[in-house]
Amino acid sequence: MAERVEEAKEKKAAQKVATEAKDAERKARHQELADKTRDHFLVKSNLENDNKEAAIQNALKFLQHPMMMQSPDEQKLMFLVSKGFDEAAAKEALIRAREAAA
Repeated sequence: MAERVEEAKEKKAAQKVATEAKDAERKARHQELADKTRDHFLVKSNLENDNKEAAIQNALKFLQHPMMMQSPDEQKLMFLVSKGFDEAAAKEALIRAREAAA
């Protein structure tokens, strides 16, 4: 009888840990989606409001981060396009970032 009680407690504890892990994963995915949506909205609104320069300046801040400077240009371009930049604006930002680094 005591063994069954102990097994039930262990099972319940394992379920709690699994539930907490799923909740944490769900929250992380939700936050990531919220961040992407926010970034996309900000970039898109700048580009749509003829504020292309502000959007490019924002991209330059990102591109000049030390971790991003080590990434290949293709990856940077794909990221900027995923955030709402058209390819021409993304390439312009990459060119400016290279010039600033030189």
